[in-house]
Amino acid sequence: MTGRAAQRKYIHPVTGEKSAPTPAAVPLADRLLKALRHDPTDGQRRAADAIQRLLATDKPQATLVLKGYAGTGKTTLVGALVKVLHKEKRPVVLLAPTGRAAKVLASYARHQASTIHRRIYRVEGEEGSTALSLAPNRDDDALFIVDEASMIGTRGKGEGPFGDRDLLRDLFTHVFAGTGCKLLLIGDPAQLPPVGSDHSPALETRDLVEQFGLTAGVVQLTDVVRQAAGSGILTNATALRQELRELQQDAKPAPRFDLSGFSDVVRIDGSALQDELETAYGQHGRDDVCLICRSNKRAYQYNQQVRARILGFEEELSAGDRLMVVRNDYFWGAHNDHPELIANGETLEVLRVKTREERFGSRFAWIDAAWWSGT
Repeated sequence: MTGRAAQRKYIHPVTGEKSAPTPAAVPLADRLLKALRHDPTDGQRRAADAIQRLLATDKPQATLVLKGYAGTGKTTLVGALVKVLHKEKRPVVLLAPTGRAAKVLASYARHQASTIHRRIYRVEGEEGSTALSLAPNRDDDALFIVDEASMIGTRGKGEGPFGDRDLLRDLFTHVFAGTGCKLLLIGDPAQLPPVGSDHSPALETRDLVEQFGLTAGVVQLTDVVRQAAGSGILTNATALRQELRELQQDAKPAPRFDLSGFSDVVRIDGSALQDELETAYGQHGRDDVCLICRSNKRAYQYNQQVRARILGFEEELSAGDRLMVVRNDYFWGAHNDHPELIANGETLEVLRVKTREERFGSRFAWIDAAWWSGT
């Protein structure tokens, strides 16, 4: 550690001798910054101080919003925080809106993470008459860390990922039902807001205070950490974001990309795309290759070509396909020994296609499937 914190000495109350601080005596912010293993940015220092205040406060429903664009060190900071709190044996609960986001969160924090709905909801009732209810929070004095919080919406016109439930309000109710629990909401303000909303309510302290009655503060990270400074992807994303902010509403120029001196950004023409994709899938596997398209139609076309030409899937639906759940389902989950929610936004992997049939002009298939873990 550098600076005053590294030079600080502690005086024994009886002998008066100066010594190095013990782990328990070192402020949490100092231990958090040391766990980063690199020189922290000014934003990370502010965030560490804010997290220390969050964990020390006795104010009700204490919440901290940590905002930051890609590359500003949110991920590193959270990983270090979880490591420090583990050493203190303080309970930490990691949550994210989707299964994929929970997997990413768990990987960099090296701690088990769950989707929000699996943590805060439980299914009640018998087959054919199931419903969601709020699960009890049995973790006292825990820090709840919620990643990708910009994606969390509230109830809108009786529709949405959780029907007529207010997911954000239910999250707050669950967290603060535990004695002494605190909440850390993490998100990127550049990401799209929840469907049907013009902003992300979980990242706006005004909404958190006025609509939900929380005691909320905010820290925003703006400095790019050293490890990401040479990234062509990050450089172009930052430039594009700045360009969009400066645009006139009626001006829509094509995006411009800087390709000079970067190994992670390469321009290719259409004739080389299939070879590049085959190489990427062969070297990195299907879990670490992502295609970004401008429309759902184009995404569907690329998906079909990847399935046929790279993965070798010949049928319309094959074992190994991944399916996105687009509506909450209580019926099929209730066929297990205990009722279970199959929630909108989750990803299933097809294990076996048993039969196919056509009814009422639509095609159906009976399949065995499992929640995709991403491993």
